[in-house]
Amino acid sequence: MDIKALAQEAAPYIVDRRHYYHQHPELTCEEKETRAHIHQDLVDMGITDIRDMKTCYGLVATIHGGKPGKTVGLRTDTDALSFQEETGLPFASCDPGKMHACGHDTHIAMLLGAAKILQEHRDELCGDVRLIVQPAEEHVMGSKQMIAEGALEGVDAIFGQHVWGTLDMPYIDVTAGPRMAYSGRFTVEVHGESSHPRFCTAHGQGCHHRRCCHHQ
Repeated sequence: MDIKALAQEAAPYIVDRRHYYHQHPELTCEEKETRAHIHQDLVDMGITDIRDMKTCYGLVATIHGGKPGKTVGLRTDTDALSFQEETGLPFASCDPGKMHACGHDTHIAMLLGAAKILQEHRDELCGDVRLIVQPAEEHVMGSKQMIAEGALEGVDAIFGQHVWGTLDMPYIDVTAGPRMAYSGRFTVEVHGESSHPRFCTAHGQGCHHRRCCHHQ
């Protein structure tokens, strides 16, 4: 299997899919139509083992290889951001205030391109390929919902990659350790005395005497 040649052959399809999804962005937790179109794209390839998630707008699909082997996961994210696109591109967003400004449209197209190649040559595969379409990445919600619904069950290894606009083609960049930003949430509880003094019957408004009535 000449992957490079197959990728070049699939390039027009990948570009077409990227343009379509760029034109139709959906925000976090609103990716209903995005999932529906990805689902149909996979059906059009002849992939039949597809499962839509129940708790989010994600899906998993499996390409079954013709030979025994392990299961490898390929993952994409799908949600867009709240930006007004002003690129002037012929395939610019059709929805005001919504834009694929983080590259998730490209990630979708990359996954679909890989799926198309692998599905067409599935008899040569040793093992299965799990396609993981994750919504709500920007708000760190979709991955937890997908995992809770078993998206990673039986997966031996998983791969995902992010586009990087300043990296020259055809190179890729791999770095050991943590990479890219992480969105997390935490709570801070502060214990202390009030910084805004109340009325003091002994000294009047604005008193900061620790022994006065409002400090006791």
